[in-house]
Amino acid sequence: MAEENPFAGPSKVDPFQDPSVKAATGSGVTADEYNPFEEKEEAPILPSQPEPEPPKPKKEEKKKEEKKKEKKEKPPKQSSPPKAEEPPSYTPGPSTFVKDEGLSAREKELLEREAALREREQTLGQMQDRANNFPPLPKFCPIKPCCYVNIRTDIPQSERWKMILLTVLLIYYWVMLAYNLFCTIGGFAFGIALAYFVIFIPGSLMCWWFPGYYAYKNNSSLAFLWYFFVLAVQTGGLVLNGLGIPKLGAAGLINGACFLKNSPLTGSYQAFGAFYIICGFLWFVPIPAFVVLIFLGWRYYRSKGLTMQGGGG
Repeated sequence: MAEENPFAGPSKVDPFQDPSVKAATGSGVTADEYNPFEEKEEAPILPSQPEPEPPKPKKEEKKKEEKKKEKKEKPPKQSSPPKAEEPPSYTPGPSTFVKDEGLSAREKELLEREAALREREQTLGQMQDRANNFPPLPKFCPIKPCCYVNIRTDIPQSERWKMILLTVLLIYYWVMLAYNLFCTIGGFAFGIALAYFVIFIPGSLMCWWFPGYYAYKNNSSLAFLWYFFVLAVQTGGLVLNGLGIPKLGAAGLINGACFLKNSPLTGSYQAFGAFYIICGFLWFVPIPAFVVLIFLGWRYYRSKGLTMQGGGG
């Protein structure tokens, strides 16, 4: 082998003289020897051979394919649906009627509550401009109403008539105090009757009318108990006023009869005696209404599940 000189310069190599390049170009003709106008022999065109035909299926395969097609073409047989059994006859028993009555009672109660809520919602929008309307006093009276009361929205619908009756009894009681003051004019009981008139008019409003209103509005146990107690005391006081016991400051039957018996037979004295007796009968008029209010209020109190041990509501 010839020794290579590592210090010699690079040798010039012709890449086109490489045998692999010559084989790729297909001929050993160089660029100087190539003539583009030279005629080349055309390669002979061979006749195209026909494509082989696919093998024909056998008779057995044809029969299988026909059977498959027939199965696909035939629709599946629809199975008849089973007949529905008739349900047994239903006869409502007594328990169902009881349940229906209970449901109807609950529905009525719910409807009443919905109606009450609607009324409250309607009035809530007008509460900003509301003015005091209770007690109902005439416009010329120097004393004006001190509070706002709305029985229609604050009291349940089933209990409104009780509050209306209680309001009527309150006004009746005030009228009776004024009439009692008139009957005792000029007598020894006039001072006591005047004290009754001044004390019991606001006292009746604060002691038994407002507790009843608050009790029915909020279902308060303590308010109901106070309401029942004061109504019972008020009923007893009406009985005493109607009897007209002397020196108690009320014109009634006993002091009216004594007035007629001991007075001279003149027209003026006889008239005052008659006023006393009429006043005595008028004291007894509201007593049945107070008793009914106590009884029905107690029933409502028990129906709501309120008890003395429950305290305030």
